[in-house]
Amino acid sequence: MNMNRIVGPHPGVCAFLLAAGGCLVLAGVYWIRGPESVKQMEAEPGGIGEVVPWVLIGLGVLLWLAGSVLFGRVRGVSLWLSLLLGSLTIPGIVILAVMRKPLTAHEAWERQNPGMAKQRVRREYRDVKPLY
Repeated sequence: MNMNRIVGPHPGVCAFLLAAGGCLVLAGVYWIRGPESVKQMEAEPGGIGEVVPWVLIGLGVLLWLAGSVLFGRVRGVSLWLSLLLGSLTIPGIVILAVMRKPLTAHEAWERQNPGMAKQRVRREYRDVKPLY
C-alpha cells in the first residue's frame, strides 16, 4: 500500500473499508433479524451465537467510520467533520464527496508549507559554451 504522507491513502483503501464495514453490519443485522433457520443455529441462550452478530456489527461500524475518516482526509476535510459525516452512513459519504474535490499533491504541499508557494526563487544560469 502506497501511503503518501501528504496526499493520503489510495481511494481503493477507503472504498474497501466502507464496503467491508457495510457488509459486516448487514451480516450482523441479518443474523439477528433473519429467518428462524439462522436463529436455530444458536446452541444455548446467552452463548456465542448471541455475541457474534453484535461483534460483527461493532467491527462493521468501526471499519465504516475508519473508511469515512480516510475518505474525508483525502478530500481535505477535518477529522471531526469527516467522523461526524461518516456516522450519517450513505448520505454522509455523499456529502463528503460533493463538498470537496480530492487534494492535488501541490495543494497538499501548500497546506503543509504555508507561505512557501508565494516566494519566488531567482534562477541562476551558468554560462554554456556553444556546441559549434
